[in-house]
Amino acid sequence: MQFNEDDPAFWERCYEEGEPGWDAGGPVPPLVRVARDRELLAGVEQVAFVGSGPGHDALDWARAGYHVMGFDFAAPAVRAANERARAAGLGERCRFQRADLFELGEPYAGVFDAVVEYTCFCAIHPERRGEYREVVERILRPGGLLVGLWFPASDPGENGPPYRVRREDVSRLFLRGRGAFELVHEEQPPDSIPRRLGRERLMILRKPLR
Repeated sequence: MQFNEDDPAFWERCYEEGEPGWDAGGPVPPLVRVARDRELLAGVEQVAFVGSGPGHDALDWARAGYHVMGFDFAAPAVRAANERARAAGLGERCRFQRADLFELGEPYAGVFDAVVEYTCFCAIHPERRGEYREVVERILRPGGLLVGLWFPASDPGENGPPYRVRREDVSRLFLRGRGAFELVHEEQPPDSIPRRLGRERLMILRKPLR
């Protein structure tokens, strides 16, 4: 199957052919931990998950008390995530919508207190990363947080999947220049799932108030 990150059919086939390789099978410990840190996430109520996939992490944040919207390109992933939300009794607190990430800016401008990123950024062609930043900035309220568990971000020899992500890429995109975000928290998580241990970087960034 030829890779084409801009084609919804590619991602849908990944789900239709079985459990995709990026599915951790449940919420990942670093994001579970962050969701319950009320000091770090003070003032956060409305949360967006971009590239929400099967919805495990979004559902965990809903269990932690947040109102969550998940967005994904792939209809099978969205259907399965909504079914999980209903089965868990979280249908009113956590909803999933099929959407193109790059089209969220206008309908969701200033709606969210936090945006959660995990295994979405690495699937975006580097030439479109500036557009990604613009969308995240647009849908966040002033002072809102970008909670990024950036993957793969720790092995300098790693090229994917499917695109390499370096700390410098995140820093250049969000922490420099006009409208730069503030770095609130950074760590290499000690509690990543085994196959990603040492390959992730948790960076939480705050959008400027103005």
